[in-house]
Amino acid sequence: MTEARLSLCSLGHAAVLAELHGGCFEKPWRVEDFSNLLGAPGVAALMVMADPAVDEPCGFILWRIAADEAEIITLCVLSAQRGKKMGRALTKGAMQRAGAVAKTMYLEVAEDNQFARRLYEGLGFAETGRRRNYYKTGASRADAIVYGRSIE
Repeated sequence: MTEARLSLCSLGHAAVLAELHGGCFEKPWRVEDFSNLLGAPGVAALMVMADPAVDEPCGFILWRIAADEAEIITLCVLSAQRGKKMGRALTKGAMQRAGAVAKTMYLEVAEDNQFARRLYEGLGFAETGRRRNYYKTGASRADAIVYGRSIE
């Protein structure tokens, strides 16, 4: 596999992020949602390109910093690129950038999302809490697992 390329997002990438999010999630966020997030203090995002020579993103990570903590708000990788370490590259990139300011990074993930849980656990995140019945999919519900780790 060729090395993935990361690129910092700007407010002008809101439509691209909304399109990617729509390709990954059942309830996608709107362009306005991403515009509001990207315009907020302490919020940053990275896109990943599977082919460094082609400016075509296949995923992104969005995080926010408050005081000395960073929180991953969302991460997505299009299905065609899953399993190719794109999520790992995005998370490591966010940890590196956020670590210049924050001491700890947190995130939450659905208990039944084993792929994402393996990704975060493989990067040293540990369970720090649980939000019961946080996610709803159809008639079923899943707990949110809260993960955290030092990024200093």
